[in-house]
Amino acid sequence: MEIREAIIRIKDHIRVHKIGQPPHILIGEALSLALGAMYKAEARNVVAEDGLSPYCPICKSGEYMTNEDGNRNNFCGQCGQYLDWRNTPPESEATE
Repeated sequence: MEIREAIIRIKDHIRVHKIGQPPHILIGEALSLALGAMYKAEARNVVAEDGLSPYCPICKSGEYMTNEDGNRNNFCGQCGQYLDWRNTPPESEATE
């Protein structure tokens, strides 16, 4: 099962079973936490606008986008979002 399908199934389960209301409050909290982690694990395109350093599409931070060797990070150093650099031009590098 792919992450996107799992997210859809969990959301549907919450809706159908009215999780979040008694007696399912703790289950609802656990599922919400799991959904948050699943969203972070799903790759998001790095934003690279003209004249700006690339930044995270979720938290909008441009810090920690590269490591100390200048290589692009797979995860945002600020929020932990999994990053997809495939649509980002090679010349778009973060500035320190």
